[in-house]
Amino acid sequence: QLPVVIDVAIAGDDQRAEILALVREYASRGYRTLATAPGTSLPGQSLDEADAELVFDALFILADPIRPEVPGAVTNCRRAGVEVMMITGDIVETAGEIGRQAGIVSDLGNVMDASAFRELDDDEVNSKLAAGRLQALARALPEDKERLVGILQERGEVVGMTGDGVNDAPALKKADIGFAMGSGSQVAREAADVVIVDDNFVSTVSAIRWGRSVFENLRKFLQFQLTVNVVALVTAFTAAVFGFGTPLNAVQLLWVNLIMDSFAALALALEPPTDRLFDQRPHGRTEPLISRQMWTNVFVAALAMLSVLMLVLFAPSIFDLASRKGKEATDRYRDSFLFNTFVWMQVFNAFNCRSVRAERSPFTNLQNSRSFLTIIGIIAVSQVVIMLIGGPVFSVVRQDLADWGKSLGLGATMLLLGFVARAL
Repeated sequence: QLPVVIDVAIAGDDQRAEILALVREYASRGYRTLATAPGTSLPGQSLDEADAELVFDALFILADPIRPEVPGAVTNCRRAGVEVMMITGDIVETAGEIGRQAGIVSDLGNVMDASAFRELDDDEVNSKLAAGRLQALARALPEDKERLVGILQERGEVVGMTGDGVNDAPALKKADIGFAMGSGSQVAREAADVVIVDDNFVSTVSAIRWGRSVFENLRKFLQFQLTVNVVALVTAFTAAVFGFGTPLNAVQLLWVNLIMDSFAALALALEPPTDRLFDQRPHGRTEPLISRQMWTNVFVAALAMLSVLMLVLFAPSIFDLASRKGKEATDRYRDSFLFNTFVWMQVFNAFNCRSVRAERSPFTNLQNSRSFLTIIGIIAVSQVVIMLIGGPVFSVVRQDLADWGKSLGLGATMLLLGFVARAL
């Protein structure tokens, strides 16, 4: 949009108030203002002396509208527990109006001129921050930006800073995460941790969503890994101690590990991010990777799996397994049933591991998680093929239809136990 030129023939200091009133009028409507004034610099005259002789010529009004998606992005930040502040070189009126349009400033009284900011000590700034009375800082210098970042960090905040100019570099470097605009200066890009190539604030909000998604998916995978590893280890150890040999042989354990490591990592780590992640509070610097809810989920699931597998080992008659001639054949059929049941319990527990929070169902957004459904489908089909034709390789025997039903039924109980764990 071309600048609007206001031709004002005003000269003399007595009209200064009128010019400034015009500037503030347009600034309060969100426009940027640029005045021009010609003058002559005499030889040996200082810059300040030359500035004193300038005569006002014209005022340019520049429209620099915010992107329409910015207010929604600011709202999502607040949903996610992230407070958004604005630090700008614009005057108070412009900062207040732009901040209002973006949803950052709720009241013009929350916009502070940097000259007033410099007169406050850190405790006074902290008081304003705690009361929510500092939402935008106008006419800020590089040292003002850096100081505000430091004060926020001393309060225990994790600070992200965006900027594009050379004067933003100190604050970008000091912040926990510096976001530089791709079209900005080379100095700013080198000082920052992340470069936003599209120069859009919405991209920083996308970074929050993706960061939380990666963290959440990592937790899901760890929850699944811990459960299966504990069960496999205790089962193998107990069987060896009490003379049951190796109910889970090396090839079977390799298949279990393939499910745990490769397939589970893909299924749970590729879960797509959703806007529900904005409803979570920030994790903070000291929050453990494995939460209390995760330990509860792991404990309940592992205890359930171990209880079933121990019953299969020590009291197979409870499951009324099909009898076979000879102890060796019976033991092999029992071990095959144990292996099949263990795998199906893992499959159904993978659904539980999609949730690491008490208030979230494991079926949330399941229809959009195509990678998870595809990989779980591959595991299920592979397990059926192994049990039907993989006997020579996996040392298993075919199961009767009734025993297939028992394995699947025991596996499905993991879903019910998952709801119990979250209820606890």
